[in-house]
This record gives sequence, C-alpha cells and structure tokens, in this order.
Amino acid sequence: MREAEAWNSILKRPLPEGARQYFETLAMKIRAEIERVDASEMAEFGCGRGELSAILAAALPDCHFVGYDLSPMTISRLSRKALPNQEFEIASLPQVPSRTFDCVLCFNTLHYVPESLLAIRRLWSIVRPGGVLIFNYPNRYYLAALPPEPQDRTWAVVERPMRLRRNLLTRKQIQESIRGARWRVIHRSRGNIIYLRAERVE
Repeated sequence: MREAEAWNSILKRPLPEGARQYFETLAMKIRAEIERVDASEMAEFGCGRGELSAILAAALPDCHFVGYDLSPMTISRLSRKALPNQEFEIASLPQVPSRTFDCVLCFNTLHYVPESLLAIRRLWSIVRPGGVLIFNYPNRYYLAALPPEPQDRTWAVVERPMRLRRNLLTRKQIQESIRGARWRVIHRSRGNIIYLRAERVE
C-alpha cells in the first residue's frame, strides 16, 4: 500500500474522540500568532481533514489560507466546501511550493515524513521576513508513547519512519539546522509533543 492510499483510508474514518477540542485549543494559540505577525497569507502542510484551517479561516476572513496534503481524495473534498479565503493543493513533504507565506503551519505531519529535518528546512525557506513557522516534530518521547504495534496495516505504512527511528529529531538538531530564527515553545501536549514557533527576523 502506498502512503497516499494509506492516508486516504485513514482520513475516511471518523474524527477521533477529543480531536475537536484539541483543534479548538490549538487554533486559539495559532490565531494569536497569525495576528501578531499581521499575516495576510498562511499555509498548512498536512492539513488532513481541514479542521484547523476551517476554524482559523472562519475566524480570520481577511487572511488567505492554503492547505496542502498528499491525499488527492482529501484535497478534492476540502476544495468543494472551501470558504472564500481558502484553497487546497496536493503536496508531499519535503517538497514545498515556490510561493511564500507570512505563517506556515505543520502539525502531526513531520512524524510521518522520512526526511523530517529536510522538510523543516524547506518549510522555513518559504516563510517571509517577519513571518513564522509553527510545527511539532517526531522525537523519542513521542515514539515511546506509541502502542508497541501499529493499529492496522494502514497505520503501519505511515508510521514506518518513526518506528524505524529514521526521522526522530531533537530540538537542538532543529535549532542548529535553522540559523537566525527566534524560537519559542507555544504549546505542549501528551507524550511531550512540543510545538515550536520559529520567527524569521526581518
């Protein structure tokens, strides 16, 4: 099974219990960051079902939101119900578009990208001066919190980079890879999932 097929299958399933509250809590913190940098254009990589973008796009109608995901099924579905300030495109990290943004988000996605550090550098490259990159990343604590075995065959496909320890990172690795950024932790959740904010100083 290919990765895109696995995500098509996973994203057809109902939203996990408690996920709505997670997205609403995260959206409040992200909205403050978007407003702090006066963002007019924002991108979310690995937008999945689009819950976070939908909350933010509805709350900030003057900001244009672009959602990227590798699942064609998801992009097609989200495009049909997009708000006027939303658009969706297919993309698979570490590849990124040539356009730039004031704010770039990537949540619960780098965990499944084999070249996670390269993906972070590429995401940073499309942040405009004065803008921010906000993301969480796969670390050994998150790996330890996973069940001993994948839930099923589809999760086995997407979790492979983590379970083989090919994409695990430390904060020090990330900060050494991106020079000149102003760093801040904006959120922590279970399993020591750390959400970092990197500001590109003008």
